[in-house]
Amino acid sequence: MMLNYYEICNLSPSASQEEIKKTIYQLMRLWSHRTNAPQMERRQEAERMVRLLEEAEEILLDEEKRKEYDKQLRRSIGIIATNTEETSYSSSFHESTPTDQVTATKEKVEELSPETIEEMIQQAQELLSSGSVNDALFLAEKLSKEVSDRAEVWSLVGHCRFKLGNYHEAIAPFVKASDLEPENPEYVYDLGEVFEKLGNQARALEQFKRASSLKPDDIHYRFKVGMLMVDLDQVQNGLPLLEQCYRVAPENPVYQIELAKAYEKSAFKNWITIYRDHPYLSPGIYPIRRTDLSLADAYINRAIQIPFDDSELRNRLQQHKGEIQKRKGRQFTGSWIMAALSFIFLIYTQYVNPSVLNFVFIGLPFIYIVSALTPKYRIYQKAYQNKTPKTDFAYIFAQLKERLGAAGAWLVSVILVFGYFWITAFVMSIFIIYNLIRNFF
Repeated sequence: MMLNYYEICNLSPSASQEEIKKTIYQLMRLWSHRTNAPQMERRQEAERMVRLLEEAEEILLDEEKRKEYDKQLRRSIGIIATNTEETSYSSSFHESTPTDQVTATKEKVEELSPETIEEMIQQAQELLSSGSVNDALFLAEKLSKEVSDRAEVWSLVGHCRFKLGNYHEAIAPFVKASDLEPENPEYVYDLGEVFEKLGNQARALEQFKRASSLKPDDIHYRFKVGMLMVDLDQVQNGLPLLEQCYRVAPENPVYQIELAKAYEKSAFKNWITIYRDHPYLSPGIYPIRRTDLSLADAYINRAIQIPFDDSELRNRLQQHKGEIQKRKGRQFTGSWIMAALSFIFLIYTQYVNPSVLNFVFIGLPFIYIVSALTPKYRIYQKAYQNKTPKTDFAYIFAQLKERLGAAGAWLVSVILVFGYFWITAFVMSIFIIYNLIRNFF
């Protein structure tokens, strides 16, 4: 009986030219690899299969030769087919997926030797590396059914599904691989990456921590733990890990950028965000403690000093630097009107009753202005508490305005000013002492 190339290639007689071409190409890769086998018998079998595949390619991919071959094949097996239906002899062929490289070898499962298994694992790995993920997955899944106690086989299945974006389906094989070799950090880490892709950061962090504990010297595992901790706002624990990785490999661009981002996130983690319609502050982020400013400045400076290559991130850090500078310094929170009136009252007092003491008091309004220069972070702190940041005279006027309205506040203020004229130096001195203690000590 003549050779049945369809059966050799594990194809249906009705297979298209494209199917035939793809299958023969895949089988040629498989058997060509085996021509280097150390065993003589296996090498000879591989060489024989390569010759058969070359013959099949020459005949089945040529339309005229294929038609003639099909006629001779029908005659050889004694079955007559019509032009309008599937030939009955196709039942004698083993139909399978064109990418089924395991069945294409014509080796029965029970006959798989350890050498064959290793070759098939290697072949699946090569297919995965070359981008033939579907082919690698089919081969890996067939292997997992027959050698279910091999962790690397389950890992292969997981990697293939992961590459295809089937993250949920990748969990089970990675768990199986990890169960078979619980001390292997690679399988634990792979499972963590799946959870990370699925957005389950907490479970991903658990796996990365476990992988790092199994292999403490692996800097990449440590880096993943640190990066995920920063993402989960565990900056205090995650940042030191990223800094360790950067010190070990300062030229690594990924470590550089992620550390800079971590510094950026750490810089403003204690700043408060103000949205629209706030009574005292415009939208933006604000520090409410002195340490908030100093920490932000220190972290942004550290980030800028890292020699990373990311223009967008660097521009953002420069903008942050400018934002910090705007939030520094002091702002006058007193009353300019009362400072001016006090100056006038004190000059008039000196004019009416000249004395050295009265002359010295004339300088009090200038000292008052300096004393009312409040650190900006204190202003933001008060505003964040929905309290007016004004002090002394300005605060009293704001309270009157809140209770009596603008007209009532001005009327009461005018009345109080007449009484204030006689005690200007005393009241001004009290407010100066209060402001100095509050704003400078």
